[in-house]
Amino acid sequence: MNFNFKINNISYNKRKSFNNSVERLKRKKRNEYIVLSSIIIIFFLILIFLNSSFVKIKNINIDGLTQIDRTELLKEIDIDNNMKLWKVNEEYIQKYILDNYSIISSVEVKKKYLNTLYISVKEKKVVAKEINDDGTFNIILEDNTIYDKKLLNDSSIPIINDFNEDKNKKDILLENLKKLNPDVLVHISEIINDKNSEYLSYIYMKDGQKVKINVNSFSEKLNYYFKMEKDISDKKNTLLNLVNGTYLETENSNKLKERKVKNLLG
Repeated sequence: MNFNFKINNISYNKRKSFNNSVERLKRKKRNEYIVLSSIIIIFFLILIFLNSSFVKIKNINIDGLTQIDRTELLKEIDIDNNMKLWKVNEEYIQKYILDNYSIISSVEVKKKYLNTLYISVKEKKVVAKEINDDGTFNIILEDNTIYDKKLLNDSSIPIINDFNEDKNKKDILLENLKKLNPDVLVHISEIINDKNSEYLSYIYMKDGQKVKINVNSFSEKLNYYFKMEKDISDKKNTLLNLVNGTYLETENSNKLKERKVKNLLG
């Protein structure tokens, strides 16, 4: 009797253990199914989100452009408002701009939020336009390199003329131009070399004033131009001499100077 009870008890425990194992296996499979299903759902939700309008570029902010056309630049780097932000390669954009626009000295590209691209550039100073013998222009940058692309505001750049055969004098002139305040630099229309002198040149301002300079050291004086020009009533018939001191030459003063020279020689 006791023997049969033990056998039945063992048999019952085995069945119970088996049922528990089956139940654990079922729970494990259910959990695995739930996890797998969740992963698949999340994956598809991410795909849907990444291809939705929420991650399209809505705002493209570009700071620092003064001489480069914004539309042209965006076309060159192939960026528009139909592009997904996650497809933007910041390093590629930085390298492309630096390699193709020598006027730009530095570039920073950042993704902000989910739909904003921020591009910050720093342009080199444009110093002058040099007339070539064939009538074309060379755009000279602050590092003395030549920029061969179109500029937005090339009319604000001073033209230098007749310096092609005097490289040393031109280099000294350019160094002084770099030291000019931006508002003075853009007020210069043209600079003509005096080929009969190793240091003299003439600046023509956009207001009509002619300025005589020593290319070696004119920048410091010319930076005060707007203070000086206030006292000049007839800019078209006077010469502002910045070579030896600072004074105004007129037709009468030149005639008087000539008479004095003749008297000394006479």
